[in-house]
Amino acid sequence: MKKTAFFLLIILSSSSCFAMSVQNYLRKDNNTILYKDIAEFRNVQFYANNKVKFTDDEHSENTSLWNNTFNYELTEHDHFLFIDLSSKNNNYHLLVLLSDNNLIIYDSKLLFNGISNGNTELYSFPSEIVASSELIEGSKTFYAKNISSLNLEEPWAEGVQGFGIGETISFSCNAEEIIICSGYISVNKSYLWHENSRPKKISVVFLSSGKSKEYDLLDTPNPQSINFGYIYSGKVIIKILDAYPGTKYKDTCIHSIMVKY
Repeated sequence: MKKTAFFLLIILSSSSCFAMSVQNYLRKDNNTILYKDIAEFRNVQFYANNKVKFTDDEHSENTSLWNNTFNYELTEHDHFLFIDLSSKNNNYHLLVLLSDNNLIIYDSKLLFNGISNGNTELYSFPSEIVASSELIEGSKTFYAKNISSLNLEEPWAEGVQGFGIGETISFSCNAEEIIICSGYISVNKSYLWHENSRPKKISVVFLSSGKSKEYDLLDTPNPQSINFGYIYSGKVIIKILDAYPGTKYKDTCIHSIMVKY
């Protein structure tokens, strides 16, 4: 009996390690971490005691989510982060894309797209988006323009045979930084992220000068920042140089791209 109780204690202790705070995940000592929505007057603030406050500054009335404080647990499953919110009256299970400076939250649709540092007005989505190919499956096309929507299950997917090595997507920007979320992102079909391929190495070509830089991407759906090192105004071309292979499909997907001035 003692051995059994000890074994169960070890299992429970191990299981609890999978739940974490945002501070733990980001490896930050901050007592509070505040994200501000780039399009709405909304904030999400995480506290060190595993509490989080959702604030809508434009609408002061309480809803089931906004202008309320919750206990929360952050867990990782199948490459994705999920946040479980609980209060006396409401519970939520939400998909989270998280980095030091970016927080994107979904239920069945986009709820929040925020940053923790800087001016929210400096963030936008690219324009004049063109791809060398787009995947067509039945009646659905995975358009290049999808990278500027943040919509679930609507990535850009290249449409050639193989892993799309050499395929490109171009857009106009006035920015020093781009933020990429890789892969096919879905709440209810999270397995599609690893079943489809993701970019592993890319080059960014600055069209006006012809100069280019290569960047390695981590194999994660969470936002990844690429800083040019200076403000670039004009068209950039992103070329897929290598891909993390999907377990089922070779199609290489990019969920979204944002630009920061």
